[in-house]
Amino acid sequence: MEKIHLMRPGGVKEFTNGQIERGGYVSSSGTMLVDREESDVEFGLIALHELTHLKGFNTLQSSMEGDHIVVRRGGFSIGSRDGSTLYFEDLNEAITELLTQRIFQERFADSGLFTEADIAAQSQREQARVEVREKFSVLVGDLYEKNKQDFKSSSEIEDLFIDAAVNGRLLPMARLIEKTYGKGSFRRIGVELGIEEGDEKND
Repeated sequence: MEKIHLMRPGGVKEFTNGQIERGGYVSSSGTMLVDREESDVEFGLIALHELTHLKGFNTLQSSMEGDHIVVRRGGFSIGSRDGSTLYFEDLNEAITELLTQRIFQERFADSGLFTEADIAAQSQREQARVEVREKFSVLVGDLYEKNKQDFKSSSEIEDLFIDAAVNGRLLPMARLIEKTYGKGSFRRIGVELGIEEGDEKND
């Protein structure tokens, strides 16, 4: 718990000079910052989202200059060798949010811990990531339509993405994408679905 830092509403944005809002994590130190929102469910979802990032597959590497540590893998995202770029960052956020929502619905939504008003706040948070999630949904749907003979439902495609983000097994997902869209498509999608410049800009 000493690595989870709770801040007043707006505190994360203030502390990070506007780079991150409401919640963020630093993979190199295993720490996270979370605004203590008034809504318990809103606070819980933000904290759960950041914990999902931290508990996912994270590996670090030395920068090319050898003077600092940079991200090599952060969930589904992949860092460049010089640490200047993260590929698949939008996709990684969408996968993390999907897993966050699954955990919330399965473990907490009907637990009696939250009021109906708190639960209603969940939909507002989903809207905040709607563009990222729509990109992911389109990709999942297209992969399923083009590979129906191999999968019972689109949820199985989602599970492959989650497995890659949580356990680091990228190869099955990369093979499926290359099989579906052709050689080099995995790298292309990595560019199209999220390039983030710089390291440690996690939310």
